[in-house]
Amino acid sequence: MSPLTALSHPAFIRAAVLPLTLLFAATPASAGTPANARIADTPLAAAPVQLVETTGLAPTAFLGLPRFETPDGVGFPFVYAGGNLASDPGSAEFIVVPCDHLFDQVIGAPCGGAAEDRLMQELAAGSVNPFLKADGRPYPALGRAPQLVERFDLSPRTSVSIYRRE
Repeated sequence: MSPLTALSHPAFIRAAVLPLTLLFAATPASAGTPANARIADTPLAAAPVQLVETTGLAPTAFLGLPRFETPDGVGFPFVYAGGNLASDPGSAEFIVVPCDHLFDQVIGAPCGGAAEDRLMQELAAGSVNPFLKADGRPYPALGRAPQLVERFDLSPRTSVSIYRRE
């Protein structure tokens, strides 16, 4: 019997399909819905809307802390919610900093204030390199540190700070 013939044999089909049928029969039909509904009621779902309400249509840059983590987990939903993403802090009116508390020691300051504020001082001085380019040219100095507009906890692990350039 050829391999293709074996795959279409009724005994093989029963052996392959029956376990899948049992697997899906053991899963509630609405297994995905409650999780989606729970997510919709969390700060995670409200964050992009909150960011867009704060920044409006102004160009907004995202810088993650620690610097080896991308801020895309907050940036993508922000763009999807209608936000205007800037390519770098120098062209942005707002700068959003998601900060991961798990890496407070690596960052050298705690998230939720000190770490993000220090990053803004470093941006003002021109000593922040683009993501994962430690040997590249830093962003141009902003001159003045952006001012905090709002800060909130996205989750127990992540805080988000929104700064405005003046």
